[in-house]
Amino acid sequence: MDARCFELLDAAVDFGEFFSHRINVMGVTSEVIERVILQRHALSGLNLSFPELQRHALQTALGWRANPQKAFFAVLHRNSGGIFRPALELWLSSIESAQDGVIRLKEPVAPDHRAFRQELGQADQFTLLSLEQHGSLTVSELATVLFESEQVLCTRLERLIRMGILEWTPEREEVRIRPQARRTAEELLESVNLI
Repeated sequence: MDARCFELLDAAVDFGEFFSHRINVMGVTSEVIERVILQRHALSGLNLSFPELQRHALQTALGWRANPQKAFFAVLHRNSGGIFRPALELWLSSIESAQDGVIRLKEPVAPDHRAFRQELGQADQFTLLSLEQHGSLTVSELATVLFESEQVLCTRLERLIRMGILEWTPEREEVRIRPQARRTAEELLESVNLI
């Protein structure tokens, strides 16, 4: 379960008393993401060419100017929130070309979901809040939580899926917030005092 779900259950029924240990798998350091991606990439046998990033002041201030690889992975980490799946998707989307045994990379740019925030009404916000608190839910479970008909809810869910905010779990039994949109969803819910 995610951290918010655990906090909710812990506050409601003292859930934390039943477990001796908690493992946080939500986010990792930039170095861990760099190591994992480079280990995966090593199987290709191709060389990498990292870009000179546009943030010259940031690079100079943090000492990355001489190391484009470190700067690249710092930006990748920031844009993915330290979560593996979005980091891997950003890594793959940053591949500009592959020629002569060299993969040329461009700066990793995270999708900007802020424009969607204006399109999300109160029903959308409560849908996101329910999914944020539970992690993932089936359509019938979500309909019960929101006191809505499944037909009305399915229309909203399909719209939010097309917008790139929600996704089906691999088994297509439950819907959840996409990892890439989680930060945007949390910012929206905080801005309207729902979390």
